[in-house]
Amino acid sequence: MVEASKLNPTISAQFANGDFIAPLTTHAEMPPGAKEMQRLKSAITYTFEERPQGATVRMRSSNPDAVKAVHDFLAYQIKEHVTGDPITIAK
Repeated sequence: MVEASKLNPTISAQFANGDFIAPLTTHAEMPPGAKEMQRLKSAITYTFEERPQGATVRMRSSNPDAVKAVHDFLAYQIKEHVTGDPITIAK
């Protein structure tokens, strides 16, 4: 999970518009999957949700290419932010 203090409702709108400047700025590189998420932006929905420990951005798609891009993006975020979340996908 991304540090809660860095998440706000605008990140969902930015991602939905194909704007990935925030992760680019944070990591000094475009995270894997982000280019595909930009290209497939109309196939992905983003929802910002407040949580007791911070916030979450939910990403949903039924497009297999978009789902793969989101998984690649999230795996990178998990590794970079050392969240301890699993990298493997559970159904």
